[in-house]
Amino acid sequence: MTEPGAEIPREGSCFPVTKEVAGQVLAEIAHNPRGTLPAELEKISNGDDTDLAQLLWSMFREDPKSEGVLWGGTFAYMILKRQSAERGSELPLLPEGHGEVIFRDSQDAVRGDEKLGQFAGHRLDEISHSDPEFVGALREMTKYSIDQDFIQYGAIVVYTAYKSLSTGRSLSQKLGL
Repeated sequence: MTEPGAEIPREGSCFPVTKEVAGQVLAEIAHNPRGTLPAELEKISNGDDTDLAQLLWSMFREDPKSEGVLWGGTFAYMILKRQSAERGSELPLLPEGHGEVIFRDSQDAVRGDEKLGQFAGHRLDEISHSDPEFVGALREMTKYSIDQDFIQYGAIVVYTAYKSLSTGRSLSQKLGL
């Protein structure tokens, strides 16, 4: 991992995700769904990116009835980390408090007029223009899940946290607020 808050270099960017990387991560999860995501979540929880771990667990604490936010966020992290490695770079550590700001902004949007599913659908439509393979992989992963909205929400928040490091746009702009 690179230093906290390091901007994602354009040449080594994890955006957009390629079809190959999305397929690799989906295949890895499909091979052992009950083992792969929990093992990766444990690595995140015990790893160097404390802000990412804090972000994931904050989302879960907000609605502990749904593990979907954990699995969606972990899924997004796995894809972005693998894509960065494929392009010869490391995914940077999130700066302290960065993920929490993204999460709080997204919560404000969900608490407002939009429900969780509407928010997820709207944001996925926006993301699909610049990163269709990421969105396709996420939709494939959630196709048969009863936690679909929570998984998508968790993935969107983590994706947005990293995406905001690669541009100069404000956090609220990244969330479409």
